[in-house]
Amino acid sequence: MAFFSVVITAYNQEEYIGSAIESVLSQNLSSLEIVVVNDASSDGTVEIINRYADNDNRVKVVNKGKNQGVHLAIKSGVAETTGKYVLILNGDDELASGALIGLRQELVCNPVDIIQMQVSVPKSKKLPLSVTSEFPKHVNVAVPADSGNGPLKLMCDTSYGPSPSWNFAFQAYDGDLARRAFSTMLDERMDYAEDAYESFVLRSMAESIRTSETGPHYVYFMDRGISGGPISPSNIEVRAGGLKASIEAIKEYAESSNNSEIIACASYFCDRLKMSFLNSVSSYEGDDLESLCNKLVKYFDALSISEALYGISRDKAYELWL
Repeated sequence: MAFFSVVITAYNQEEYIGSAIESVLSQNLSSLEIVVVNDASSDGTVEIINRYADNDNRVKVVNKGKNQGVHLAIKSGVAETTGKYVLILNGDDELASGALIGLRQELVCNPVDIIQMQVSVPKSKKLPLSVTSEFPKHVNVAVPADSGNGPLKLMCDTSYGPSPSWNFAFQAYDGDLARRAFSTMLDERMDYAEDAYESFVLRSMAESIRTSETGPHYVYFMDRGISGGPISPSNIEVRAGGLKASIEAIKEYAESSNNSEIIACASYFCDRLKMSFLNSVSSYEGDDLESLCNKLVKYFDALSISEALYGISRDKAYELWL
């Protein structure tokens, strides 16, 4: 059994997938397997992946005949893992040098169901420095070691403790836990905010968590994914529809658990997801805000949208006043 299984998902990422795989292979760790899921790419991605698999038996390829989205790609990849711990790596991101060596030393000495990794964000030509420099401060929040329902409460209930990121890729997970969790998840395509749903299900099953004392581990290229760019009339419906579907999936899963604490966490978390998304309207720089909000009404109730707009206008008015 490998100590680490790294699942890499790729769809038309010939520009980046080689660097992603290289960043894992260069970790100088023999007890390692890499499961690369090619989500029916139509560019040169599959040829690059196969070249690595032919040259290194630690690389396993899962080819999908039809594009099914990131959630189902991860689900397929996790099912193929055998490692003691599982990590998820987007095909356009990388692992930092020495990341797995540091994590392995920590996990051998003190095993845990979830260990929160440290994230770094390279500078971007597309995004302002204020965005790329602030993001690590947001996700690299040190959470206290916790057990029981603590892993879920930390993410969902801000009154419980410092809240970690709900991005599923920024943690390493006990392998058996990850495989069990993904086996219970929806067999449906999810195109946006799927990581919030995945994190919720997995944390509801986890019994221990802590923050890594090493790092950085995960190199996140914010400007390469669909969630990294600013909100616009062209992407608002894809994002809003995806978030709504994720919220509904979280609530359905929580209700099926018949666990009052999980149900309460789902309520807290879904409200946070909704308001966090609606507050992102403040980054919109176009002049047709009314049109943008009219599209949002298809997915969220008018009261929530009004509450978000009130908060945005209040904050902007305060900035002008200062």
